[in-house]
Amino acid sequence: MEAIHIRFVLEILGRPPEHIKEALEKLIENMSKEKDIKILSKVVHEPVIAKDAKDLFTTFAEVEAELATVGAYFSIIFSYFPSNIEIISPTELKLQAQTLNEVGGVAINKIHEYEAITKTLIGQNQILARRMQEIDAKFLKESFEKKLVQFDTSQPAPATNPPAPGQAPAVLKESMEQKPKNKKKK
Repeated sequence: MEAIHIRFVLEILGRPPEHIKEALEKLIENMSKEKDIKILSKVVHEPVIAKDAKDLFTTFAEVEAELATVGAYFSIIFSYFPSNIEIISPTELKLQAQTLNEVGGVAINKIHEYEAITKTLIGQNQILARRMQEIDAKFLKESFEKKLVQFDTSQPAPATNPPAPGQAPAVLKESMEQKPKNKKKK
């Protein structure tokens, strides 16, 4: 099979800026060590502040590679998640059913792997949410028991007549009627 010449873009988001650039370069280096992948060129751009973010940075790399197999093409897609990928040459690919079956098997395995990770994270999130509710309920209960919020329930609440509509409560009315002290006359 003729080698497949591709071009793709990898992006990364994080902080600090020097770390994300170093991480992206290391990712490309690791990719170059994989069987059937030969990196022809790479341009790693300087990090910039991410749009709508205060302290996050983003950078990207433009990479050209030569692949020995169609499987390597899909390996890049499923393992490195490029934001864009294109085959430069050949313009047509002739695939055997066995090759397509192998690639399909790899794709299915990756999808199942991601599904398992997603389900695990959802389950962990639900457990954390339940624990937070339990802690919140326990805290409120302890607060009342420790009398952080004190209510004297041994005595009945004093009877008060509610104010008529448009009138201030009696306590407010009394304080408003009192004359201010130490007011000098002119």
